[in-house]
Amino acid sequence: MRAFYETVNIGPNEPRQWDRDRTLYSPWLRFVALGKSPSGRAETEIWTHQDLVDATEPLIRQGFRERELHRVVRHYGRLVHIDSTYETELGPEPKRSRGVNSIEMYFDGQRWWIASVMWQTEDPDHPIPKELLPIVEPPCSGC
Repeated sequence: MRAFYETVNIGPNEPRQWDRDRTLYSPWLRFVALGKSPSGRAETEIWTHQDLVDATEPLIRQGFRERELHRVVRHYGRLVHIDSTYETELGPEPKRSRGVNSIEMYFDGQRWWIASVMWQTEDPDHPIPKELLPIVEPPCSGC
């Protein structure tokens, strides 16, 4: 997961780490973005790794940061499902957003591979559920 986030964090006009990024994924990987059209209708975009590179490179050239806020992991045998809550910053004067990456991984006996990444950006109709947010400890009143 560290490499998953490291490869997408770049400053304005810095080169992406696409070659390193490709090494994380199975050959049949699919990226699935769940969102809404400007009219508010549900919209789904599905990409291969190269499709994602082509679609996002112009946008990411402005600078892109994504950091993990919280992670929920379910592990069974050689498979893992990860819900990774993130915060992104886009551009030199960062526009911030949050969302959840849903990641499927498998172990081939040698290493872990990411088989799919699906994400949804938070919006007023779909706030991030509290079980996918970090636990915030209340201030200590008697410390």
